[in-house]
Amino acid sequence: MLSLCLAGSAAAAPANAPQSSLQSTLDQLRAQLAALQSQIDSFSTGASSEAPLTSTRSKGRAGREYDRPGVLRELPQLALNPCLGVKPCLHTTVEERLARGCAGAPVFSGNWTSPVPVPGRDSLGQRFLPRLDCDVAEVWKLSKVEARRGRLTDAMEAHALSRLAGLRNKLWLIVGTSVDHTITRSGCDSFGVPRESVVVSTAELARALPAGGQHAFAGGSGLAMDGCAVPLLNLTVVETHSAGMASLRPSNDAALQPARLRGWELALAAMRLHHRPPDFVTLSGEEWDFKNWARAGRQPNSSLAWREVGEVIRMQVEAIRSHWPRAVVMVRTMYGATYGGFGGDYGAYNALLREVSTRRLSRRAARAAGGVAGQQPEAPARRAERERAAGIVETECGRLAHESDVASMAHCSACSSRSGWTKDGMHPHEWFTASWIEIVLNQMADLGAACQDLGAV
Repeated sequence: MLSLCLAGSAAAAPANAPQSSLQSTLDQLRAQLAALQSQIDSFSTGASSEAPLTSTRSKGRAGREYDRPGVLRELPQLALNPCLGVKPCLHTTVEERLARGCAGAPVFSGNWTSPVPVPGRDSLGQRFLPRLDCDVAEVWKLSKVEARRGRLTDAMEAHALSRLAGLRNKLWLIVGTSVDHTITRSGCDSFGVPRESVVVSTAELARALPAGGQHAFAGGSGLAMDGCAVPLLNLTVVETHSAGMASLRPSNDAALQPARLRGWELALAAMRLHHRPPDFVTLSGEEWDFKNWARAGRQPNSSLAWREVGEVIRMQVEAIRSHWPRAVVMVRTMYGATYGGFGGDYGAYNALLREVSTRRLSRRAARAAGGVAGQQPEAPARRAERERAAGIVETECGRLAHESDVASMAHCSACSSRSGWTKDGMHPHEWFTASWIEIVLNQMADLGAACQDLGAV
């Protein structure tokens, strides 16, 4: 710019002007430019004394670094926020959720979006909301069925995938009744994925198991399994039938537990869905226990009788944890069924299962299960934070079993079909099943992340 100005001025001088006159004109122009540059420098110095400029280092095309005034000087500095105003967003950590009780019974305490269900109406818009802030993911946003998935945004999908990361590539084995079978029967359909089923015959069980091992499965019809894989998470969900938790020999005979566990492994191996030991195991069957006891005329009616039931369930859980050390075991409670001969003291049985879930593994067993993170050299502040988190993880993962407290979700004491909560006095409506699956998967995701993924570090 300066050279152009000088050239232009020189060109404007007469061609026959003396050399001394041209030199004088150039000297005047140089003096004026020097004065102007001095004013510019003075202004810049004054401005920088009031508000210092920030500079950033960047590289030009040739790779040379140069100073460039910061362009954010006049804009406010925003605090870091992982959500950036996006909703939904993962705004809690696994340790925070465990400390709040989100992996235990408290997550099943809450309200429904419509508190009074209408008998005969099955509204999939109905949803259970825990009282705690458990950062619950909407699992049905991962469904392949558009009508079930509903409106989907990137934020919704990202939240579900990050919140449920503790379920990725894992196997959930449900040992339950027709109530639990709704998880695979209607749940798999709602996710829009095909179901796979296998049957291991009694003859096959007799050949594969030790002598008498086939008696670990009631009914004489072999062992059936049914399941599917949840999309995007590759979570395999498999259900097998059990006619009770404590009333029949397959469940209450300690000598049969190894054969029972081996039989489940044979059936799982026959399925193409997954080939790994179960990461989660749910035990249930209160309703069938009451029916079996009623047939035999031996309903538990004393504290001693209930204590014996508790010991049977504890024995089964310990057998599972011994055979599959890293498996998280859950026991499902049951609301008051009124169907057929399935009535009983569900309140007493549920209290028993909640008591079982308060028992603890030995520290050695907890470490074998991967519930305590390994020690690594680290800074004092990081070590203190890790030890605090490890304490929370060890407390939760050191439980013998965890509650799958379905009974607390059903706000009915006698859940008949007229109550609006069940179809027939026992089997839940689709909207109930959908929320039950959602809450249980969120609970399991925390337990999987804490007791398996973190513990493997």
